[in-house]
Amino acid sequence: MTSSSSFVLRLVLLLAVGTSAANSPPEEDKPLEYYVLEELPPRSQVGNVVRDFGLDHKYRPEVLASLRFTMLTRSQLERPTFVVDELNGDIHMTSLRLDRESICPRQDECFVHFDVAVQPIQYFQIIKVNINTTLTRLICRYNVKSLHL
Repeated sequence: MTSSSSFVLRLVLLLAVGTSAANSPPEEDKPLEYYVLEELPPRSQVGNVVRDFGLDHKYRPEVLASLRFTMLTRSQLERPTFVVDELNGDIHMTSLRLDRESICPRQDECFVHFDVAVQPIQYFQIIKVNINTTLTRLICRYNVKSLHL
């Protein structure tokens, strides 16, 4: 895959996830879902809990400024691949390169699951996050040059 087609695919995926999240806040019990490619550079932003879960529509700006975010469950990995910014709810890849084969060896579907706690206690809730890296395997298997949505 060329760097320009890789960039276009990443952009399309991020726009698709962002547009979906912006148009309709998820139901309270529905997890946030993101699609990530292995080719993304370390420390890339994957999403934002505040925006993608609709907290920015639910709370006033002064409440949003007081919210804190904590990753409750570490993923199934020995070394975490994703982190949540405590102050703004950004979900980023760590400085480690995403290696889906080490996350889900010899599996077609690959997900990283974790929970994020929203605090302080009067706003407490747990938000489930699923990060899907399956698309990388499909692109490689079928030698996809472009993606049309």
